[in-house]
This record gives sequence, structure tokens and C-alpha cells, in this order.
Amino acid sequence: MTLMAADDDFQRLISILREEGYGAIAGEVLQEIESGREIKIQLEDGTTLVRREKIADGEKLHEALHMLRVLLVEPVLKFAAAERVASNLCDATTEIAFVDVEGKASRFDKKQVELAYKLKFILNELARGT
Repeated sequence: MTLMAADDDFQRLISILREEGYGAIAGEVLQEIESGREIKIQLEDGTTLVRREKIADGEKLHEALHMLRVLLVEPVLKFAAAERVASNLCDATTEIAFVDVEGKASRFDKKQVELAYKLKFILNELARGT
């Protein structure tokens, strides 16, 4: 795959997210990718400096797919797995609530877990094409 094709695939991913109603996520991914990856530098005095390093065009799609997996797919699937384990240990249906940054408790429903599996499949397919 050429660098131009890789950058086109990254832009296509952003377009798909926007078209499917995930404009906010597309914006976050685009902003993070364009900002570059964080590089931490440990100084002799123990201070840690953080700088941003440009992500090459040929790596943007891979980085975006990784971000989507880490931020959207893995938390939902791990949460669902924790509920299954808790239910098996208790021999009863167990629902675990999580608390968001605003202090509101909620949980993932079955539809969100199914969407996470679907997104995981799509991301894996996209990664195979790179």
C-alpha cells in the first residue's frame, strides 16, 4: 500500500465515522492523530517532559484503529466480561454499574455490547486491509 493510499484510507475512516453519526468521535480521532503521538522523556533530575511526534501518513490509519479499539471497544467488552464472571461467581445475574466523570452511575446494555463486538469486527477487517 502506498503512503497516499494509506492516508486516503485514514481520511475514509474519518468520513465513515461522520456519515454514521459519530462526528464527535471522528473529530477526536482526527485531532489526536494530527497532534501526533506523545513521547515521554525522562530527564536526569526525574522530571518527565512530554512532547508530540508527528505520525507519518502511512501510520495514521493503524493509530486511529488502535485508538478506537482502546477507547470504544475494549472497555465495553471488558465490562461485559466482568459482569459474566461476577454472575458465575454469585450463581445469579449480576449487574455492575460504572460511575462516569460526573459521578453518574450507569451500565452498558446488551445493545451496546453487541455494537462493541460489531465495531471490533469492523476494526479488525479494516486492519487486515492495511
